[in-house]
Amino acid sequence: MKEMGRLDAERQPPAWFHPLLATTFFEPCPKHPATTGGRWTRTSGCNLFCADCSGDALCTGACVRRSSCHNVVKVADLERLQLNVRFVQTYVYNNEAAVFLNKRGVSGKEKPGQIRCEGCNWGLMDPECRFCSLRCKVRTPGSDLFLDL
Repeated sequence: MKEMGRLDAERQPPAWFHPLLATTFFEPCPKHPATTGGRWTRTSGCNLFCADCSGDALCTGACVRRSSCHNVVKVADLERLQLNVRFVQTYVYNNEAAVFLNKRGVSGKEKPGQIRCEGCNWGLMDPECRFCSLRCKVRTPGSDLFLDL
């Protein structure tokens, strides 16, 4: 009898499984209303779930992704949050423009190029850019991180 109880316990789903099934996804986020003309779109809805918290669905305001072992955020996600990525070097990530969150590293100082990041001296590809990452932009005095509303 004790063995049957143990087997039943092993067959129980993890604690987050039932909350996952009960969660409503792709609905407007009550904490972050859409900023694009007051219209809700599928990308502004809640479509992430944290198995550790087992709470409500989370919105994708700025979903951090990995590219070349660095954290990146899509430019479109940041613009929805009213963040200004002007003058930050963009890269293509899954066919969309993205920016790095943190500086690229020391090895970029050896890269040829006339344009250098004002924050860390990383070689930039785009002559109209001044920063390699959002961190370098925010650390540079006089750089505007938020868009004018």
